[in-house]
Amino acid sequence: MALATASFAQDKPAQKQSVNRTEGRTTPTENSYTPSAELMVRELGLNPDQAEKLKSMELETNQQLRDLESLDYKQRDPKQAEVRAKYKKMVAGVLTPEQNKKLAALIAKAEKEHEGEKMRTNVTK
Repeated sequence: MALATASFAQDKPAQKQSVNRTEGRTTPTENSYTPSAELMVRELGLNPDQAEKLKSMELETNQQLRDLESLDYKQRDPKQAEVRAKYKKMVAGVLTPEQNKKLAALIAKAEKEHEGEKMRTNVTK
């Protein structure tokens, strides 16, 4: 599932968690969005050690997500959510309390912008 791996590599939020009523499957939640390591380095004022750790963790996480792509969605989706949650926890552990506050604000801003984009798209349909 390319979208799942892209959510870590891009600076845009993932989609909202919702149940697709036709298939019964779920998609990533907005609150599963974590900015790319590159964006965090740029926006949070990370020191070189933090930057290296985040970039390494992001690469490892993206590989774990790619490894799950061949699974059936019923098996894959919960495992991907688990990998994303683990990544978010690791990121929080690398950041200082002040950087974690800045990250929360970054995520909130991105989710708000994403919601606005979604609303504009729905209006034009």
